[in-house]
Amino acid sequence: MSQKPWGILIPKKYADIIFPKSKRDYANFFILHSILRRFSTVITYYILRHTNIKPNSISIFQFLLTIIIGVFFIFSKFVIGSILLILWVLLDNLDGELARLKKLESSLGKALEKYNSDLMYMVCLPSINLGLYNSSEHSIFYFAISFFACGVYSILRNFISIFPSKKIPLNNNFIIFIASQFKNMDSLRKKNTFYSFVFYLWRNLFAQVGILEILILTFSILFTLGYYDYLNYFAIIYAYIYVVLDIILIFGIYIFSRFR
Repeated sequence: MSQKPWGILIPKKYADIIFPKSKRDYANFFILHSILRRFSTVITYYILRHTNIKPNSISIFQFLLTIIIGVFFIFSKFVIGSILLILWVLLDNLDGELARLKKLESSLGKALEKYNSDLMYMVCLPSINLGLYNSSEHSIFYFAISFFACGVYSILRNFISIFPSKKIPLNNNFIIFIASQFKNMDSLRKKNTFYSFVFYLWRNLFAQVGILEILILTFSILFTLGYYDYLNYFAIIYAYIYVVLDIILIFGIYIFSRFR
């Protein structure tokens, strides 16, 4: 009758709807996503499916929560902002699960999910840097760098979801490696453990729902305890990392435009 898809008893037919295998195969490697999925599936099955709450209502609340998180970070309330950031990830699971379970998937829902994610990239790290500036921990320069870099990344990341060409030069290992880093090229990653390792490593470190939010919460707690340097260096290093990521993505997009 039932199984333990995430450590919790949920009837199999519902578990496969809430979080189908096609999504599990990709998402299982994202650390925070995988942890919170054990809670979100339970909330969806045992609570939300019995309510009149709509998936898009959750997405709209998530949008508002992004703004609230940014405000807390700006005013240097890093722990509260970080806890709400974890809640934001949980909500990111819930809206999709509920939509699949109640058969309410829509183009609007997909658009809201995308805009929520884009907005969080533009709000999270820049607001942390602004909060550190307001607490006299470092220069406004880092806010400017992170705001620009994260804004560009939120645009460029949409180009690395789907590989832009139907042809891949099989005699060029470098091109094959770059192609394997596109979200939809799991067929290449399954053939090469290294390609898969690199993909999930950088996705966990720099994309949402991996370990990025866990790092922010950890360093925020240390900041509150008086260990200011950890969050300070984290915010500075990540600001520059996103600049590097932007350059790599632009380079990758340019390369693959030649194989259309």
